[in-house]
Amino acid sequence: MTGKEKKELLRELCLVCGPTGSEEKVAELIRGKLDLLGYEYRTDRLGNVIVHIACEGAPRLMVSAHMDEVGFIVNEITEDGYLRFAALGGIDPRVLSGKHIILEGNDGTPVQGIIGSKAIHHQTPEERKTAKKIKDMYIDIGVKKREEAEKFVALGTSGTFDSAFVEFGDGFIKSKAIDDRLGCAIM
Repeated sequence: MTGKEKKELLRELCLVCGPTGSEEKVAELIRGKLDLLGYEYRTDRLGNVIVHIACEGAPRLMVSAHMDEVGFIVNEITEDGYLRFAALGGIDPRVLSGKHIILEGNDGTPVQGIIGSKAIHHQTPEERKTAKKIKDMYIDIGVKKREEAEKFVALGTSGTFDSAFVEFGDGFIKSKAIDDRLGCAIM
């Protein structure tokens, strides 16, 4: 593979949504690449993609990477159409407000959203002094009622950050899921 092809593989892997517990699309992409390269593999009951490369006389070595990424799961839809959520993985709530996210819609199409919380002009002076907790945040998908939101997403819907794959500086890359889709790309 050329350097350009390797970077494109990493871009593809990073941009696939695969929050914890919903890594199927990532595994599908990896299996497709393995098919193109002619590798034999198997997928276990948990969805892990396992490739065995026999090398006569060489010591046994296992190389692993995880396919999942931090994300969100919808655990409530409010009367006014906002989505309450829980984190999937370790996410610092202090960085969430205003973040764009993408959810897996009921019909499989992506649903855009943005994370918000009570507007500062509605907060008490005491509320303004403390960092928001995830339980005090919501995802706004641009609807006004629960019934409208339920057309797009259901309880248990998962999502991830909606982030571009960006090259910057002298060979640096910024992307969601780079931990550990980089490991998947290397393998």
